[in-house]
Amino acid sequence: MLTHSHALSNLKDQLLIEITHIPLALAVIVAAWARWIQLRLDGAPSRIAGWIWPLALLAIAASLLLYKEQ
Repeated sequence: MLTHSHALSNLKDQLLIEITHIPLALAVIVAAWARWIQLRLDGAPSRIAGWIWPLALLAIAASLLLYKEQ
């Protein structure tokens, strides 16, 4: 999500599309990191990460439902 670009003739549209990719990519990173923490650690960090990664997945799903690339 962060490494590809869209070649559009309108720079404003290109910038807006690329800016919308950043929150989605960050949510993916948070979900993956939290899931890894949940699997690798014990105790409170594992329980906290167990709440974070499903919420991050819900944020990803919501952003994809609302996503509109022109």
